[in-house]
Amino acid sequence: GRYSDAVRHLRTAVRSDEVVGRAGPLLVEALLWLGHVKQAEREAVRLMERRPADAGLALRLAMYLEDHGRLEASLAAYRRARVGMPAARDVAFGEMRVLSLLGRVKEAAQSLMPLFGFYPDEPELYIHIFRLLYRAGHPEAEAYRAEAMRQTEGNAYGRMAVADGDLLEGRVAEGLALLREGVAEWPELLDARLYLAEVLFRQGDAKGCLKAAKASSPDPERRLYRVRAWCYAASGEIDLAMEQIT
Repeated sequence: GRYSDAVRHLRTAVRSDEVVGRAGPLLVEALLWLGHVKQAEREAVRLMERRPADAGLALRLAMYLEDHGRLEASLAAYRRARVGMPAARDVAFGEMRVLSLLGRVKEAAQSLMPLFGFYPDEPELYIHIFRLLYRAGHPEAEAYRAEAMRQTEGNAYGRMAVADGDLLEGRVAEGLALLREGVAEWPELLDARLYLAEVLFRQGDAKGCLKAAKASSPDPERRLYRVRAWCYAASGEIDLAMEQIT
């Protein structure tokens, strides 16, 4: 926590080309902790201009700037990093995250689209873009969700991810419908039943929660007992809840 001392040493270290890639981002972070935000941003720009081909340096700077809420400076650093690492997911998702925090949600969705050139059949990517476009009120959102549905056909965990996207964007009816379909299609998959039960519990549907968490054997997995305890407690049956916990 002695950031002033750290800055003094790091200013010496960044003079060396050998360690500037490690020391530079740490210098910027120490300046940010001291509240010297403009100085930190200027230092970040100087470092990227000094090593324009070092995408890793730009990425580390972007992450520190984002952590400290310097979103415009962070966005510029992520975009520099992306020039050198166009296929890097952490760079693309960092740019998306910052744009989303800035309220530029449609741009955030568009920032992920170049990844299709490297990951053309990745449902997670379609789900992320669907969520962002849906949040932005863009009519193409449903097309991306439909493609995610196509790619996850026959894949229980993929379908759960699509349902998760619906639920996170407040589309509870659609998310629950997908989870119920998944439980019906894969009744042996405990994770699907647990997820459905937890969502129903959080929606205040204690009876539905109990039905989804119904034990399929005399000795169900411990996670199922826990969820059943929640369901019973939510319906006021405390003795039964305690029995499940025990």
